[in-house]
Amino acid sequence: MRGSALKPIDDAGLYVSPRQVARLLGVSEYLLDKAIQEGQVPHRRIGQRILIPRAWIDFSENPIAPPPYTEA
Repeated sequence: MRGSALKPIDDAGLYVSPRQVARLLGVSEYLLDKAIQEGQVPHRRIGQRILIPRAWIDFSENPIAPPPYTEA
């Protein structure tokens, strides 16, 4: 993805793909998928396709990212 702009995948621009969200938040697609399955990330499922509301990304503080490593 070039730049920080998210390209919406629907005509209204309300949803983006999990791949785009993972890249933007700096997490793996696996971690994002796990968070979706656990109900930590709001989403819509249309058939096999998962759509994540753009509003959640715009206002999210990355609640699924692992905490930064700190030496004890």
